[in-house]
Amino acid sequence: MFRFKVFFLVGIVCSSLVEIETVRAETESIIVTPHRSTSDISSFGGSLTVISSDEIERSQYVNVADLLRGYPGLDVVRSGGRGGNTSIFMRGANSEHVLVLLDGIELNNPVTPTRTLNFGALSLENVERIEVLRGPQSGVWGSNAIGGVINIITKTGEAGPRFKVSTEGGTFKRFAQKLYVAHSTKELDTSLSFVREQEGGISAADERAGNSERDNFENTSLTLRAKYNSLWGGTLDNTLRLNRSAAGLDNQGGIGGDDPNRDLKNEELFWRSALSGELLEGLWIPAFGISYAYHDLKDENVPDSINPLDELGSRYRGEMFTADWINTFSLSDSLRLVAGFEFQKERGSSLYQSDGVFGPFESRFGPFDAVNRAYFINGLMSVSDNISFSSALRLDSHEVFGDRMTYNVSPVIYFLDKTLKVRGAIGTGFRAPSLNQLFSTYGSPELDPEESESWELGVDHTLANDHASIGLTYYQQSIDQLITFDPATFLFQNINEAKIDGLEFYGEYEPTENLKIRLDYTLLNTKDVQTDQQLLRRAKDQINLFLSYSLRNIPATLSASYRYTGARFDNNFSLYPPVRERLSPYGIVDLRLSSHISKNLRIYGRLENVFDKEYQDVLGFGSYGRGVFAGMELML
Repeated sequence: MFRFKVFFLVGIVCSSLVEIETVRAETESIIVTPHRSTSDISSFGGSLTVISSDEIERSQYVNVADLLRGYPGLDVVRSGGRGGNTSIFMRGANSEHVLVLLDGIELNNPVTPTRTLNFGALSLENVERIEVLRGPQSGVWGSNAIGGVINIITKTGEAGPRFKVSTEGGTFKRFAQKLYVAHSTKELDTSLSFVREQEGGISAADERAGNSERDNFENTSLTLRAKYNSLWGGTLDNTLRLNRSAAGLDNQGGIGGDDPNRDLKNEELFWRSALSGELLEGLWIPAFGISYAYHDLKDENVPDSINPLDELGSRYRGEMFTADWINTFSLSDSLRLVAGFEFQKERGSSLYQSDGVFGPFESRFGPFDAVNRAYFINGLMSVSDNISFSSALRLDSHEVFGDRMTYNVSPVIYFLDKTLKVRGAIGTGFRAPSLNQLFSTYGSPELDPEESESWELGVDHTLANDHASIGLTYYQQSIDQLITFDPATFLFQNINEAKIDGLEFYGEYEPTENLKIRLDYTLLNTKDVQTDQQLLRRAKDQINLFLSYSLRNIPATLSASYRYTGARFDNNFSLYPPVRERLSPYGIVDLRLSSHISKNLRIYGRLENVFDKEYQDVLGFGSYGRGVFAGMELML
């Protein structure tokens, strides 16, 4: 644990620091992720999906990963039930190529083998919006952003005091309770939220393989946001989130995988404070921020009647400290620059102890740490009312690999009275190997960093007096020195190159005020150039169809969704050496109903996997069948 920890915890109360990129947007057209500063979405040429608070509420989901399953370019993969290892592949890139932020705090865990975030216990409580930025973003955000960025922005206060409490229950012995309290004045915006989830679960090792024991899940999450709007003439913003979860695990997927008392316990603390202000009548807005993230995972298993000889006790601790200084310069009405510096120190350590038929085994890792310093500048220029241009340049100086320069360029041109938008983007990416890939017994300090190049071209067209719109994007990406895990040697290694190309299509139509229809289609081709094989766990085709109808006689909304995931490949670790196996495609239908029966009371319900489709995201691991859930929300 860093020696600064006590200072950070005290700083939650007394620190005076804020982050520009997490400022709450006043309208859905305002975005923050592409430039680390607020800007209009119409001026951005890349691929960005903004998920609003209304969409989050309509989804009725509690977990971030469940919500993201229905959006283009994202492939969500979960091992078993809730709480199991949950990864997101963006546009075919690895899960570690996705940078995940919460109010400017990096959530990627430095102690995991590939420096990923397990989305299994990441809840949606207190989330105002989510911006999903696809394609390499290292020119703005640095390492881990080869595939893209998921930026989660929490709520500040609302006008006057607000209070919400809800409860939900249903199949799989699922219960969830949520509490939200918010208040806003001229000087202070605050929000506090609390979520408690419990679930009896499903068999992680899949009931269809003869595994009868259900793996439960519990999660408690608390989020506090406090924003002072006139402190010392500046703005002071603080975010604190605490997570504690416990999930039942099995020893493996498939036949004989059951284990009735193996548990994964996870504790997380995320904190950020920052200060910003306006100088020179708003021409210069400096911001200085400090973030701290702490991850503590325990994997525990004691002998039982099914596995009388197996014993396991392991612990993984990861920490990350980040300090950044960001300056926004409004040089004219048509030109803005954002320049800054970022310092990041990560640390990880673990202890693995086991005993079984082959005798006792112990492995210690760390503590190891690594430091990265970065300098970046990006600009947004409006050439005319119909043409805009953004670019970014970043230099990362890693203490192991030295300097890496990355960039992004993104133009936008409008035609036909701004109903036709032609956009493009080109950029490079860089990712340093994780601490585990460098220093563990499965890694090597000789590994090369991953580097990528990408370009995309897209068009969006608004039709029928703004009642319909369509869009099409084609992209290509190559990743050199891609780091993968060799299941035959149990070592991380660089492969020569991976090539990815894809097509994303969307169509939206509102034939009446009551009916909304949206269709998303993703075609993805991935290839390991060395083996000429498709990359693992990436579906070639994905289709998402969403329909929403607002009833006229009563204030209620009925929606239906269809999610199709095409065939993909995974490794079968029950064989040695592991062999690739094809996972069958599947389609899932969900139904939802929500009604505000009064000003202060909303009731809702949903039917998931209506046709009880059997499928697997990960070879050998179970998935949810048909589920019925209902809840109510009281608002004051």
